[in-house]
Amino acid sequence: MMLTCKHDRSNENPSIMGNVATLKYQARYKIDMMFDSIILDNLHHYHLNDKRAIMATVNAIPGNLPVFDGKGYEDWCVKMDAILGFQELDEIVKDGFQEPSKNASAEQKETHRENKRLDCKARVLLHQCVSANVFQKISQAATSKQAWDILQQ
Repeated sequence: MMLTCKHDRSNENPSIMGNVATLKYQARYKIDMMFDSIILDNLHHYHLNDKRAIMATVNAIPGNLPVFDGKGYEDWCVKMDAILGFQELDEIVKDGFQEPSKNASAEQKETHRENKRLDCKARVLLHQCVSANVFQKISQAATSKQAWDILQQ
């Protein structure tokens, strides 16, 4: 005599057992996929936050910026050279950039767009690093190079 467990269904119809097994497998698969999705979403969320935190740290502007008030230009200039170099803005500020021609390629237009973005970043930095009186002198400058040239006078 064979002992059967309460949940032993070995003597049931195999086609029914196949369907039950298939349904169990499908349900388990859906549950696993749901948990995997939740885990991946959370990992993706943390990854994006980590990436943003890393980028913010890499591109961070120091909290104690030097302020030019009309005196000590040489010292201020040395400090600004270091800050602008660290931010990779020194070339844009000192050399400027050219407007693209009407028939510029897509690559040239993209380069110009990136240069404009860097120029805006440099102008913000320059505006933060001068006193209110000096700011009045550079406030009308359209580019960071124009502002830098005004400060050199």
